[in-house]
Amino acid sequence: MYVDDVLSGRSGAFGVRGALRASPLRRSVRGVLVDAMARPAPLGRCRLRRTKFKPGRKLTAYFDANVAGHGVPRGVAVTWQAADGALRGRSAHETALEAEAGQRGLCTPFRFLFAEAPERRMRVDIAPLDAAFPQLVRLSDPAYLATLIGGSTRFEVVTVRYRPRQRHVLLYRPEGVDQGPTLFAKLYRDDAGVRAHQVALAVADLLDEARVCAGARPLAYLDNGDRAILFASLPGRPLSAGLRDGARSAGAHLREGGATLRRLHDAPPELGALVEPHGVEAELVATDRASEAIQHLLPRSGAVVRDILARTRELLNRVPAEPPRFAHGDYKADHLLVGRTGVTLIDFDRCARAEPSLDLGKFLADLRWWTAHRAGAAASAQEEFLTGYGPTSRLRLARAKMLEPLLLLKMTARRVPVHEPDWDGRTSALVERADRLLRDVERARP
Repeated sequence: MYVDDVLSGRSGAFGVRGALRASPLRRSVRGVLVDAMARPAPLGRCRLRRTKFKPGRKLTAYFDANVAGHGVPRGVAVTWQAADGALRGRSAHETALEAEAGQRGLCTPFRFLFAEAPERRMRVDIAPLDAAFPQLVRLSDPAYLATLIGGSTRFEVVTVRYRPRQRHVLLYRPEGVDQGPTLFAKLYRDDAGVRAHQVALAVADLLDEARVCAGARPLAYLDNGDRAILFASLPGRPLSAGLRDGARSAGAHLREGGATLRRLHDAPPELGALVEPHGVEAELVATDRASEAIQHLLPRSGAVVRDILARTRELLNRVPAEPPRFAHGDYKADHLLVGRTGVTLIDFDRCARAEPSLDLGKFLADLRWWTAHRAGAAASAQEEFLTGYGPTSRLRLARAKMLEPLLLLKMTARRVPVHEPDWDGRTSALVERADRLLRDVERARP
């Protein structure tokens, strides 16, 4: 009954949060991990990094588990499934992958990397197991990596992102001093990585020619079933950190970011031919889906969310959209790295053919997110960015302003995890902010 109350949302946000932080459910996760160990070892802190709650269906939590004497934390994904969604059980493919991980010495200190607790409808996956990404096992093996890269450098493998059946990012850190750069591998479950690699190279060439912000150039695409793009680690820190801290240099970097986005939007049609189309309706649907937990756990805020979606759709229907162009698709301050030699744009997985106002609206919302704690900072940051972007049509800017509240709402749904102690209050306040912003846009319309 306790699991049912949590998954159905009957226990509210407090119940979901309690289940993840201190409850029989949370203790059962530690119990499974301890039972999975080959020999007794102190299980340290299990840091909760991310939560995904789908009311009435499932609750997923991602942890970093620390085991004494075993170096870097281990990625763990835990899923609680509703009563009408049966657990999948161990597949033959997962058994084979677990055996391969054992042969490569990647299970230690665990005996197995998969477990289920049917009485709690709980499934536990431990890195590097994922049947949807079978290459994750071998790409987590330093010995296998050495055969790919060559040379005498030996790498320590760190799991940056472990999300079974979704995505994975690995960090390869050289052991020893002056042994070369740190590397990142981004894994793909299908051939989408081939296209992402082509797009990243094309964007890097485009930005080099324009002499604006640089584009992160991939080192290689690992084929033959590995399905991963290899990048060198880049110096610097995200522009978001400078915005949050109120760095004096942020204005110049914002202008550079604006000029960079304009260059992408003015890219030749050949670049757009490399990517798939993406429309505004898809953003409305994605925001609705991302805000499921808000709509279910905070009924009053949920009503405002649905109202924002309806009003945004109505506003957009009044103003014609521009023809689609090449767009970054996820243009935000986290993806602009500021280093000594300038700014570098990263992450091209969501590049698409879309109306430019989607990129503009997202970055305007992102600036509002990072500067919310400083009065007047959002307007100043947006002005710097738009100055760098340069003259544009009233139509493009008008639709960007219409999209800004929607995209701020989507950020709220995705960036404020339900396990945070102040999730209720913070989420409600952000939803209200998006509503006020949309009302300002509505009043400004003739």
